[in-house]
Amino acid sequence: MELCILVISAARNAAYAGELERGDGSNQPFILREKGTKAHDIAVRWLKKQPWYAGMRTPAILSDMESIKNLVLENAGMTIIPRCCARQCMEQGLMKEVASAIPLEESDYFMIERANEAESDLVTAFKKHLVTTEKP
Repeated sequence: MELCILVISAARNAAYAGELERGDGSNQPFILREKGTKAHDIAVRWLKKQPWYAGMRTPAILSDMESIKNLVLENAGMTIIPRCCARQCMEQGLMKEVASAIPLEESDYFMIERANEAESDLVTAFKKHLVTTEKP
């Protein structure tokens, strides 16, 4: 499981710091994953709990996390994504996590394997990564 977080570019965070510290995201364009994804569901549930939800702009919807991250990095808005997707950008100081009084949910990951298929190097590396990052 990976906790989803609210992130914004460092530059946009600086420009809207006061509003964001008060929990006001009404001036922020949101960029979300497409409907039917866990990330979309988590984001929409969180947004609907916000006092400014009714007046917010319609979010931009994209099909992949990299495109979403790139738009956020270009100061186009903010997003809700799993922490692992934003970790490197936050460590580099390019993105900031926005604190929220309303907690976000965790996202689960699953892997399905075919019983009679040879395991690729990629699958072996992915399994190794999962084992080394498992929570107790």
